[in-house]
Amino acid sequence: MRAPLSRIKDGKQLFCIDQQPYLQGFLAVSQAYAYNAYGLLLPQSPVLTGPAVINADNVDQALAGAQAGVR
Repeated sequence: MRAPLSRIKDGKQLFCIDQQPYLQGFLAVSQAYAYNAYGLLLPQSPVLTGPAVINADNVDQALAGAQAGVR
């Protein structure tokens, strides 16, 4: 993901889409299981899972997350 972020920072690309596979995949399956098995619901609804748009306004935050290994 660092290449698109670098291009955004350099002004060569307008934006990119940041998918969150954990939030869009595993979390949804584990929530469905918890509801089916135990009747548990999350205290907030809906759970906003993205995707996020990375552009010149937030590229520095995305780069910091990538450098920290969390994105």
